Amino acid sequence: MAVAAVSLAIGSAGVAGAARLLTGKDIKDGSIELKDLSGKARTALKGARGAQGVAGPTGAAGPQGTAGTNGASGAPGTSGSTAPALIMGNALYDQAATRYGPPGGGSAGPPETDQQVPIPQGAPLVARDLSARTKVNLPAATSLLVTFRVNGNPTALACTIPALGNSCVAPSTVTVPLAADDLIAMEYDPTGATGNGLAAYSLRIVF
Repeated sequence: MAVAAVSLAIGSAGVAGAARLLTGKDIKDGSIELKDLSGKARTALKGARGAQGVAGPTGAAGPQGTAGTNGASGAPGTSGSTAPALIMGNALYDQAATRYGPPGGGSAGPPETDQQVPIPQGAPLVARDLSARTKVNLPAATSLLVTFRVNGNPTALACTIPALGNSCVAPSTVTVPLAADDLIAMEYDPTGATGNGLAAYSLRIVF
């Protein structure tokens, strides 16, 4: 910024003559500093605050941060049951006739349709491992055939309690597939004068 003129009064005792006005020609360039000016002069040198400039463009996106560490694995869920269902029951056998009973026990007798139980909806099932037992040993020359039946028909899942014996077990290799809505029942078929008695059985239904 230019300074139009700076008036300096120069006087000296014993020196005659009038003071003169100094001009810019009398001052060496750069010899007067801001501190040499009065406060009022320094204030006059300050211009008004300019208007705020426009915002600059948005900077480029920074690099992607590193991926965070994986969270801890959740606890394993509870496994579904794969255990077989054990079905047990008992029924009266009668030397005079073949009798039928529902799985799980209960009254036995013809007709078979009154004793049948349906297989529920769901995964396919397999019946296996039949065993049977009478409360007392059978008489001589008699036997008792115990059979697992499906839809009114005998299956290979069967065993025979022999004379003078009181138990039997079906071969472990015999299995019977079961579908939803199949009707199942147990058959008790005596041979000879077995008398009347109580037969109990058990078998497995495998999922």
